[in-house]
Amino acid sequence: MAPFPVCCIAKIPIAILNKLLTDARAGSNDLAPGSECELAIVEACDDGSSMISDKATIPPLEESFRPYISASTDQAAEPQHVAGASNFAVLDQQSPADETVVLVSRGQDGTVGGTARVTFESIQLVLVSLEMGTIGFSEIQSIAESQGEVYGRPAERPKKGGLGPRKRLGGP
Repeated sequence: MAPFPVCCIAKIPIAILNKLLTDARAGSNDLAPGSECELAIVEACDDGSSMISDKATIPPLEESFRPYISASTDQAAEPQHVAGASNFAVLDQQSPADETVVLVSRGQDGTVGGTARVTFESIQLVLVSLEMGTIGFSEIQSIAESQGEVYGRPAERPKKGGLGPRKRLGGP
């Protein structure tokens, strides 16, 4: 199986790229021990173009590693950046702060068909599940919505002794 592309649409520190790769593999190993790294970060070439390896990107990355930075998620979805993959991950401005990526599904015409925010720990597992057909993209979006808009992160629950929901007075 070819590795899943990971694109950047913002400047992402090498430490965050390493954390993504490490956490993604650890998340897969929790469910399927012995899982290999399945993510490949799209790299920048000397001429300014992008290149995706046919092998997974293995951490730790050197400081000299140069990820390709697309202008937008739509540009990242272009075939030359994601090698025609139907699903891929995008690191954006929010990724370093909350350790999430944007999961992108490409439509039949090669444009962005849908997106969902996914934790670093869940992204590899989700991409493999989509590839195998064990889950659909709309299911991922629905689960993310129920988990506070991020797949893999439980929704905040009220704490015991904390504020409860507002009571509704009057009729139905």
